[in-house]
Amino acid sequence: MVVLTDANLTSTQQEAVDSKYHLVPDHFLHISDSHYDATDKSLSKIDGSFIHVSDRESIRQGYPNWADMEFLVEFKRGGTGSDPFNDISFDDPDASAKTRAAVRGQIMSYAERLFSYQHRSAIFFLLVNSDMFRVMRWDRSGVVVSEAVDYVGSIEGTKALLEVTYAFTKLSRMMRGVDTTSARLVEGSCGWKRMDLLAQPSPHDLDSAEAWIDGPIHEVFRDEEVAATFGCLTGKSDARLHHDPTCLCSGHKKPLPVVPVLSHIRQMFHDSLVEGFPRYRLMVDGEEYLVAKHVFLGFGMVGRGTRGYVALEWKTQRFVFLKDCWRPGYKGVEMEGEILSKLNKAGAVHVPTVVRYGDVFDQVRASAPTDFPVFASDTDVPSTPPPTTTRARGTKRKLDAFLAGLKRKPGEGLRHMIHSRMVVREICLPLTAFTSSQQFIRILYECITAHAFAYMRCQYMHRDVSAGNLLIYPEVIRREDGKYGVYWKGLLADWELAKHVDKKTAMQPQRTGTWHFMSAYLLLNPTMPTTIADELEAFLHVLVYGCIRRVRSSLTTIHEFLTDYFAGVSFDPLHRQAACPSAKRESVVLGQGLSMTSRPVVFITPEGKDDHPLNMLISKLLTIFHSRYAILK
Repeated sequence: MVVLTDANLTSTQQEAVDSKYHLVPDHFLHISDSHYDATDKSLSKIDGSFIHVSDRESIRQGYPNWADMEFLVEFKRGGTGSDPFNDISFDDPDASAKTRAAVRGQIMSYAERLFSYQHRSAIFFLLVNSDMFRVMRWDRSGVVVSEAVDYVGSIEGTKALLEVTYAFTKLSRMMRGVDTTSARLVEGSCGWKRMDLLAQPSPHDLDSAEAWIDGPIHEVFRDEEVAATFGCLTGKSDARLHHDPTCLCSGHKKPLPVVPVLSHIRQMFHDSLVEGFPRYRLMVDGEEYLVAKHVFLGFGMVGRGTRGYVALEWKTQRFVFLKDCWRPGYKGVEMEGEILSKLNKAGAVHVPTVVRYGDVFDQVRASAPTDFPVFASDTDVPSTPPPTTTRARGTKRKLDAFLAGLKRKPGEGLRHMIHSRMVVREICLPLTAFTSSQQFIRILYECITAHAFAYMRCQYMHRDVSAGNLLIYPEVIRREDGKYGVYWKGLLADWELAKHVDKKTAMQPQRTGTWHFMSAYLLLNPTMPTTIADELEAFLHVLVYGCIRRVRSSLTTIHEFLTDYFAGVSFDPLHRQAACPSAKRESVVLGQGLSMTSRPVVFITPEGKDDHPLNMLISKLLTIFHSRYAILK
């Protein structure tokens, strides 16, 4: 038996071995460790993958072809240091060896990369570690790993490897992890050509900059009835566009007119059409949406896996924002679309407007039950902090709890996730795109009013206030004198972690919120539930973040401050975990004002003076929020 990781084997010889033995029928082994893909900013170079023979002519030799990979392969030279899932006790010190942890991270990053290019529910991964192999199945809840098998030393081991590779080809596309509700567009299809056309500027587009407009504007910006139907597919057989965007198309003599939009929308869609990146048709609640590269990609393989797209709604030919993610599948956890629909119905203004939403058919994490359980490991949120202790090594655990921890098996506690999509009308700019501090404060205030409306009128608490979830929505408005303009409106988005105030217990095992913007109180008291005081303090931290990022200050460099105030950690000996960053603690808890290493941070006006209005505003707000900690102390 040939050892696929033999040091004497070149990549060409490895491919020749597969060509001779056809390890995965109807697929070929493509070695890709020579170059990285030009569309991949992470510069990942996986060793190889099995690709379907129908794609042989379109791949680039020596490069990772992330859009075409079906069965990932990584080769290692052997030894426990190269086996990220070595079968030894979790209590063995070697279980967290640096080399093995590095290999785990490497493999996870490759799985994450493939998910960013393709629309999938899972992927299969073959790890060949010298004469041993493992098979992995990655999804958004984690990874299932086989035991290590010697495929060289025994006939049984060789059969096991060949059975795995053969069985892969007998799986349906859905069982291989392919999202069958998506369809990849081919170059030359009607949808592909239409996307190319709509990426080009229209003479009737409006500049997205906040300003009053001189001169006439297109009727789609003035008349809602015209805007609702202009450029839409008619439903007739003689329509000037294929009703199926996946159809091959030789062109249309008189295509549908291009719907004018604000310039930032056209530019964002144009930038998503990256050469070499696949384009897809996605289905949401029965409607078709065309997408290319994501404009937002959540970090990490395990978790919600959020991707955001500027999408083309095929039926209406309108640009919309499509959010694709994996939501927690626990009883009592509402879908984000449901929450936003309630807010929209109640008249909330500064929140996204839902177009449609729904779960992706039959795409639940494979090991999750079909009847999702109530999260019951710690359903009651503690009303008081855990008792303090003077012991140097922290709180003493009871014997039963200690023994329970030893009995814990790999795989226990995996999250139950459901694939979900949502479409909203607004396509926004990031919060840091503001052009003046006054505009920034106004946008922030409007987001706070949205938060207040949701809580006071609908009894929902957002629970994830962060700079990434506060957006700028440029919209066309009309003055009383009839003059039109573009107004930048604040929008509070990402309500997927929101919770109704009537629900007093934890709905899912993971802590909610974004570390960088969580209140100092929650970071110092991780067992406590989120309150309105914590949410409002998070808005204060967003204010500080935006000002530090975009306004001139006394800081010579902002990187260290951003680390010490937002991303950094201190160590909490009581809970034996990371706690509040030092600069945030100094500014809010200790009441030293906005400072770093006890030195005040001062914002500077464009004229170079230190009397910027932001200084007084932030100082007053920090004083108000510090009073909470002074009382609790």
